[in-house]
Amino acid sequence: MTDRFGDCLLSCVRGRHLPSSRNQPNACIPEGYTNVIKSVRTFTLVLLIAATLSAQRYPRSRGVANSASPLPAYKGLTATFHGVLKELNKKEIVIQNDEEQTVSIRRGSKTRFFKDDKEIKPKDLETETLVTVDASEDNDLKPTALKVTVDPNQKPKEKPELVKR
Repeated sequence: MTDRFGDCLLSCVRGRHLPSSRNQPNACIPEGYTNVIKSVRTFTLVLLIAATLSAQRYPRSRGVANSASPLPAYKGLTATFHGVLKELNKKEIVIQNDEEQTVSIRRGSKTRFFKDDKEIKPKDLETETLVTVDASEDNDLKPTALKVTVDPNQKPKEKPELVKR
């Protein structure tokens, strides 16, 4: 039986059946193996369907997501604030702009202070000094100061005094 099965299998591979097996479509496959082959085909079909469904259900990630930033970060984007320095401490810089709005900006380790293009220490700044602050967004979308510059030759607008008559 083994020789007959081997000869039949070789003839099936070559594309022609042995003369005695032309009337039977599965002549090269022994009787007990037809159910095994059907089971393998069914299992393969189920496996392919499951793989395509899982590919549609769970999309591939496009990179490592940063859990601290819910929105995409715009790297290198800065904003410039002009105003009068109201408060300066180790954590924040508070300025008041021309529209009388108070702006609080974080101060970090990368924050540098300048006066006349020379770096100065933060303690050299006095309140009520006109400053320009370049800031960028931090991971939590709050502005962080990068550069604080004392504005030269500019005096803050003075409020007019009321004259009593």
